Amino acid sequence: MYGNDEGVLRRTYRIGRWSAWDDQVNGFANDFCATFGTYPNLLQASDVTFRRIDMAARKENVYSPAGEPAEEGAYTPLGEFVRPHYALTFVVEPSLDDGQVVLFYDADPDGDGGIPLEDTVPSREVLAARGPRVR
Repeated sequence: MYGNDEGVLRRTYRIGRWSAWDDQVNGFANDFCATFGTYPNLLQASDVTFRRIDMAARKENVYSPAGEPAEEGAYTPLGEFVRPHYALTFVVEPSLDDGQVVLFYDADPDGDGGIPLEDTVPSREVLAARGPRVR
């Protein structure tokens, strides 16, 4: 899926191997950048997909928003995927299939005139509460 609504770019991908989900998402982000000339800033997926990502995440790469390492052996729901050139904020979209992810670049991700996802883009408080990030 391609899109270009007023300041919004989007493309749909599918995670194939959960053990390498992070490498695949990084590849998706690089493909997105090669296609559109900018990195995405939002990753949309279903709750099931996010739970599978949470379980597959290598905990040595998981940090709290304050930069503290994740507790070893504890279930840690993630809220963001961070790489040197981009950061993807996780946004839940229940209508997506398991394993399906949609990457977006939204020039105004706070919803003040950017992406028209009225009910699917939570407020900053909800995003912050979602949890730690993967680096």
